[in-house]
Amino acid sequence: MPLDNSIIIAQSSSVGKSPRCIVRFSGKDSIELVANVCHHKETIVNSVGYRFYDSSLNCLSLSIPVYIYVMKGPASYTREDMIELHMPGSPFIVSQVITWFLKTSETRLAEPGEFTKLAFLNGRLDLIQAESVTQLIMSKSEQEYRKALDALTGRVSSMIEPLREKIFFLARDLTVDLDFDEEIDEQHLASVRLTLLNIKKDLLELSDKIILEEEVVDQFQIILCGPVNAGKSTIYNSITGDTSAIVSDIKGTTRDIIKWELEINDQNVVLQDCPGWGIAVDTIDQKAQDLSLQTIETADLILVILDGSVEFSHQKPVKPPQWLGRCQIIINKSDLPQLIDINEICEYFKINENELMYRSKFEKNNLLYTAFEKFIEESELSSSKTQLSARQQKEVFDSLSAIELAVEAVDNGIGVDAIEFEVRRSLYSLSRITGDEVDEDILTSIFESFCIGK
Repeated sequence: MPLDNSIIIAQSSSVGKSPRCIVRFSGKDSIELVANVCHHKETIVNSVGYRFYDSSLNCLSLSIPVYIYVMKGPASYTREDMIELHMPGSPFIVSQVITWFLKTSETRLAEPGEFTKLAFLNGRLDLIQAESVTQLIMSKSEQEYRKALDALTGRVSSMIEPLREKIFFLARDLTVDLDFDEEIDEQHLASVRLTLLNIKKDLLELSDKIILEEEVVDQFQIILCGPVNAGKSTIYNSITGDTSAIVSDIKGTTRDIIKWELEINDQNVVLQDCPGWGIAVDTIDQKAQDLSLQTIETADLILVILDGSVEFSHQKPVKPPQWLGRCQIIINKSDLPQLIDINEICEYFKINENELMYRSKFEKNNLLYTAFEKFIEESELSSSKTQLSARQQKEVFDSLSAIELAVEAVDNGIGVDAIEFEVRRSLYSLSRITGDEVDEDILTSIFESFCIGK
């Protein structure tokens, strides 16, 4: 990606018809360039800091109404002079305006992510923050958005930077020690080893908090399951307000998995009603139950619906469940005479009685929302997991590996030079996350995935 003193230009809003489109410029003399073809030229050129003007653009033999946003460097996103034209979102007009500037000036079209790359190279953002820009734009759920925002606002950097500084100071001290290799006593080596172990502990804690970018939940999978005729489909229809799930008193009415997409607390949710488990009456019924069990294994939250009017011994899963930590037990038909043994349920599913939920046959309250909110509070989704890309995670693990080798070097008496080498390798890995150590190949791989104009 070329970086020079030329002015770059790009459409920074989405392509297509819209009420408003944004054309962004960055670079020395970019403000003067645009001001030359706008009303209020002198006022725009002499702007200080961040300013907004209601003006018009006079080029192409047209007068185009525009809002002009002037951002003087170094207080701008790129830390260069920047100016934006907010104009009517006609694709034809926007294309003509950009082409006119490209043909009549030293302006060139910005490459993908070049505005953010300038922000990184000019010290506005570190590399973690720069990478999070596209994650924020592409977020599809509240969780994805919050994780990306944590990185953009510097929360992730604030976790890594103190650790990087600790390793830096150790590397510096070890470099000094190299001049006195023969004179280092056991007490000093013990102190170095203790520092290495503390750093290792910090890196292990960091690695435990990592959630990969692709692991952030986009759609939360919730399964309704249970024995045949427990009332799963009735609950499904009550939740969705739909009648996709056929309801009858005949056992095994549901044989296909039925799905419904909805949103709960800004989280995209897919609710699935599965065939009930029990003694298969035919081959098709057996296949339906097998498919149901396979689907259950992939769910984030499993709502197990049991019939309170039937003994639990007649409702146990055909196979012992492997998903005990992800399930919420709901006792359905709680208004009928109860034959189900609560103690037996609690022992089987390894839960306390106060964790059970109840629903009467004619109750209309939405158990799904209650169960979902309860699960979110108790799950890792509400924890302080830190979202990193696969590249960033690898650097954390490489840094940890180098520290472990440094500890081995101390224990085996290999010498200060070997210890110092591994500590500097650990520092290098963390620095590649923040961008303090970075090469053009990494920058290219990061920013080529950006949109033009970002």
